[in-house]
Amino acid sequence: MVYALSGMAVYWLRHRSPMFLALTGLAVIAVHAILILGTGLNMPDMPENVAATLYADFAPSADVIGADIALRQEPYPVQVRHRFEHAPEDLVFVFLVWAFWRAAGLMLLGMAAWKLRLFTGEQSDRTYMGMATIGLLAGLPLVSFGVWDRIRMGWDAAHAFYGGGYQYNYWASILVSAGYIGVVMLAERRDWLPGLRRRLAAVGRMAFTNYIMHTVICVAIFQGFGGGLYGTTSRLEQTVFVLGVWMLQIILSPWWLDRFRYGPLEWLWRSLTYGRMEPFRRSPAGAHG
Repeated sequence: MVYALSGMAVYWLRHRSPMFLALTGLAVIAVHAILILGTGLNMPDMPENVAATLYADFAPSADVIGADIALRQEPYPVQVRHRFEHAPEDLVFVFLVWAFWRAAGLMLLGMAAWKLRLFTGEQSDRTYMGMATIGLLAGLPLVSFGVWDRIRMGWDAAHAFYGGGYQYNYWASILVSAGYIGVVMLAERRDWLPGLRRRLAAVGRMAFTNYIMHTVICVAIFQGFGGGLYGTTSRLEQTVFVLGVWMLQIILSPWWLDRFRYGPLEWLWRSLTYGRMEPFRRSPAGAHG
């Protein structure tokens, strides 16, 4: 929903100049940062019950955590009903206060980058090297400092989420993303790690399918109507699950695309878009598996 609504909002600006798109994108992203800072500055003067509600979202009590774990063990229809009941609240707070401004702003930056041909490898090595160097050398230390700062403040909600502690990662993550783009495009231009690049490209071509696959796999493992592991695993164990899903998709995606033209959901969406059944299976001569 977030990406669909945000995409509809920025679609009308697609013909504007890269400079306009970039500046507008940064301004849109800044709206959320200002809203969060304003909330933090006003927390000392808020009614006690309002401030307590804001704190509770980021420092839940044992009872709240227990209730959440219990909900995840419920049958699927019960969970759907719970989400439906809370959808208006999520739409107003999550979408209008945070998700829209972040998603729409980044989409505008992406549109500017596309118009500047940053994603096609047509810029110089110097440009991509500059993106990688500045983005990572500036972004990663800022992100790290932000984590240290939150730990130093004991993850106090007024600082870590509604104050200055929130801003480091919010802005530095954009620099880190630019750095990653620079590294990826340099790897493409200089033909680094061709085997890995081929596999990652296949994952990207099946992004819709892989995105939904994440959900299906983790629901089957963690929800109560599946494996029921929600709330029982450590961070280290969760990392193992993450790496396992990554490895599965890095192996499965090129295997699939050696045999089919698209991922299954990409094929379905493409067929619905064009109103006809798109070719799905590769011809024997086009298969490499």
